[in-house]
Amino acid sequence: MPYRLASHRYSEIEELTTNDLLNYSSLVLPISIDEIIENMGIKIKSYADLSPEKLALLVNLGASSDNGFSINNGKKEWRIFYDKTGYECRDNSTKAHELGHIRLDHSERSDLAEAEANVYMSRILAPYPILCAMNVQKVQDSLIYVIDTFNLSATMAANTLSRFFNRRQFNSGLTPYEQTLYDKFIDKKKKGGFR
Repeated sequence: MPYRLASHRYSEIEELTTNDLLNYSSLVLPISIDEIIENMGIKIKSYADLSPEKLALLVNLGASSDNGFSINNGKKEWRIFYDKTGYECRDNSTKAHELGHIRLDHSERSDLAEAEANVYMSRILAPYPILCAMNVQKVQDSLIYVIDTFNLSATMAANTLSRFFNRRQFNSGLTPYEQTLYDKFIDKKKKGGFR
């Protein structure tokens, strides 16, 4: 059973991801998680970039997982390592999830930390204000569009659309920080800043 966060924690993570998008992303679709990570000064490496010995050492220290991990070198310099699968949507999700652990100051893995990192990942790769700006209307018409536009897996796109339509049905509008992202994205859209 998935870990459910308190509603105020969802809001905190949504505010963090919105600020990260405003400060570190050019807002070109699909959102480039590599651009955000690099603009934050964090290094990214695939498992293939590591020697077998170094990867084994990190595994033995409990730092790695099948998909990816993040590690601090003790000097406040973060690194994200991930298993490059060849599927960009999967690799981006892994990197965004690991960035979530860093941005949310997780010091150890737990069900709560994993749930929070998943929320961060979904909010930074497919932000609600940008979905609003894209004028998404119906699930059946939007699934392929969202998969292609945001470069998401089918499962993540379906979950994103479910969350989007739920929120739109029960929520009156955007928060002030979301409105800022919406306005910036619309301005970029008017200037032809994305496909």
